Amino acid sequence: MIGIQEFIDSQLALGRAYFSKPAAVAAVGMTLPAFESAIARLQKKGVLVSPRRGFYLILRPEDRQLGAPDPARWIDPLMKHQGIDYRISLLNF
Repeated sequence: MIGIQEFIDSQLALGRAYFSKPAAVAAVGMTLPAFESAIARLQKKGVLVSPRRGFYLILRPEDRQLGAPDPARWIDPLMKHQGIDYRISLLNF
C-alpha cells in the first residue's frame, strides 16, 4: 500500500499530470473517506485541482501560478474519463 503523495509522484514519473478517483483509490488502498480527506488537503495546498468530479489534475510548480496545467495536456484524458467522443476544430476567417 502506498500513500497518496507517492501515487501522485508515480503519476508524474509516468508523464501523467492527471488521475481518476477510481484508479487512485485502487492504487492507494485507502478507504473512501480517508482518500477524500487526503485529496481535500492537497487541493487546499494547491497541489491538485478537479475540473470534473472524479478527475484530478496534478499541478506542477510551474502550473501553480496559473491554477491549471496547459489544457492540451489534459483535455483528451478528461474526455476519455467522461466517455465523451469529441472533435476539436479551428475556424479561421
